Amino acid sequence: MQVLLLVAFNGRQRVLQELARIEDVDIAVVERELEQIRNSIKTRTASKRRVRQRKSVGELVRDAAASDDVRSVVEELAFAYEGKGFLPDLWRVRQFLESHGIEASKIRSRGDALPKVVRVLSTLPCGDLEQFAAQSRESGNDLSILTDHILGPTEAGLSRRAANSRSAARGG
Repeated sequence: MQVLLLVAFNGRQRVLQELARIEDVDIAVVERELEQIRNSIKTRTASKRRVRQRKSVGELVRDAAASDDVRSVVEELAFAYEGKGFLPDLWRVRQFLESHGIEASKIRSRGDALPKVVRVLSTLPCGDLEQFAAQSRESGNDLSILTDHILGPTEAGLSRRAANSRSAARGG
């Protein structure tokens, strides 16, 4: 990096000549070494820019759920989650995770939370999962019953009141 700055300030040919003189080598050797350095810098920065690929729902469930019966229900809930049929709002996702002992304040999107939601679901009893899935299927867009069951009536009621006051503050 410093060599590149020297080249920018003093010119390529002058820097190459001085480096060749100091190292007592031909200018061509210095040019090859500089090119190798430049290529390694490009490679490192390109690898840092790679976007982390998100795992699919199937992969997340396969990694988290132990038994087949749990796996199928967790997968159903995970797909419902992706379609906003289960925990449709970020604030509900955060409450769900926090109610199960998972830090959720740094989660910025529902998509980022999906792996944690799947892990939590995988730890719940199969009966609870079946009930969540049945309520999710039955409730359609009315998710208040499901929210009450997941968060508990007191927490869910407080959450709904907070959401209603936010909605009223926005004028709708």
